[in-house]
This record gives sequence, structure tokens and C-alpha cells, in this order.
Amino acid sequence: MILASNGVGTVAGAAPIAVGMLRSVRVGALSADNVTVSFVEDQDLHRPTLLGMSFLQRFRMTIDNDRNELILLPK
Repeated sequence: MILASNGVGTVAGAAPIAVGMLRSVRVGALSADNVTVSFVEDQDLHRPTLLGMSFLQRFRMTIDNDRNELILLPK
């Protein structure tokens, strides 16, 4: 993967990012090819890595609030 440097605005202010393309991303039995990714360097973001819309838009999504689950189905 080749990364390009850029910048992005966050709640904490401007942060450097690296943007690239993953050949494939797999979550459970679902996968997507050629997914654009961004890596944000921000010390205030102490959270797990997020799946962004470049991946999620490829699926039908349902949120089950009672079970705290995100359900992904093929489009």
C-alpha cells in the first residue's frame, strides 16, 4: 500500500493523516476490495480503529440498539 500525506480537521484541531488503498478488508464473512483508508495521527483519539464509509457503503447496514450491534448484509 502506498500512502499519501494530508491533513484533516478533528475535534482537537488539525491532525496529519496518511491516505491509502487496501486490497481487501474482511469483517466476518463479508469482504470488500480496494478500500480507501485514512490513518489519523491524533493523540486525543484514544479509540479503537473505525470502519469508515469507504467500507460500510458497500453493504446494507442495520443498527440493533438493543443488542448494541451493527448488522452488515450484501447489497
